Amino acid sequence: MIALLRQAASRGIAPNYVGKLLKAFRKAGEAKEPVLTPAPQTLPEPLSAREGDILRLLTDGLTNEEIARALFLSVNTIKTHLKAIYGKMGVHTRREATAEARRLHLLG
Repeated sequence: MIALLRQAASRGIAPNYVGKLLKAFRKAGEAKEPVLTPAPQTLPEPLSAREGDILRLLTDGLTNEEIARALFLSVNTIKTHLKAIYGKMGVHTRREATAEARRLHLLG
């Protein structure tokens, strides 16, 4: 069981819950090693402030046109920023970008 929990922790699966379970096992004497917590995931290259703004609006479900109107930019500028965001995040779609942003806690 400990091995499975450690594997889940290393993959970033439910880190708070897995950490609590590992801690409980340690207290119960089933594990003698310290509790492992996953290292925070980051992007190889951080998003710019504008890219962060666009990503937040993207995750709210806005279209390129709506994002452009909200930020007083052209649709082509939004598309250029989205291409950069996708490249930095290693994704190809809006859905993937949204999921990755939530996984990396980039929205808060």
